[in-house]
Amino acid sequence: MATIAKSDLKTWLLNTLNSEGVPNDKQPSDTEVDQIMEDGLREYSSYRPRQAVEDVTSDGSNKYALATTLDSYTDEFSRVLEIESPIEEDLDDFGEINVLTRDQWREYRRPDGMYIRFISGQVPASGENFRVTYTALRAFNSSDQVTVTDGDKYALVDLMASIGFRLVAGKFARTTNRTTVRADSTDHEDVSRRMLNLAKEYMAKFETHIQRVVPRRFTAHRIKRA
Repeated sequence: MATIAKSDLKTWLLNTLNSEGVPNDKQPSDTEVDQIMEDGLREYSSYRPRQAVEDVTSDGSNKYALATTLDSYTDEFSRVLEIESPIEEDLDDFGEINVLTRDQWREYRRPDGMYIRFISGQVPASGENFRVTYTALRAFNSSDQVTVTDGDKYALVDLMASIGFRLVAGKFARTTNRTTVRADSTDHEDVSRRMLNLAKEYMAKFETHIQRVVPRRFTAHRIKRA
């Protein structure tokens, strides 16, 4: 995995927009740049979800609300991939890791959200820890850094640039709607179309890179263990 600073991503993103001729008066504001990066990480996560691992202390119950039990769980995105119970703490022991099979627990939705439920005979004893591996969104941590898959750094910038070009195209479109000068209106429409074309071009670059490794988009609710 590669760790990237938010400040570096911002610099690379703005350099890309500048290199393609985005005018100074249509550059994204700091707030817009933050939103572009947040949207980009969310989109990137749909292709390369982060695998989060958390240890949970059992209270003796057979069911646990995922949104309140797991720190990085996002409803309608995250999915539990694996549960280890009891946890094997001796890393030098080459014995079997106690990964539960899918018929020993299930993930299901109640009116108040998603839960995991252990079947009878597999409920962790009160005070015992069990380990949950699940998919999570990628986001900046408290140190303003984010981890991405090795080799994806510049592809992520391409994705964020695509979002940025769409935003800039929208600014030109709004200006066109307000203008009364035909020549200026035509010029703004041309620039808006160019920005939209750049957005498509950079998104295509991102998808070409991603599909070299992942042939189709990740769908959270369809993930299965091999």
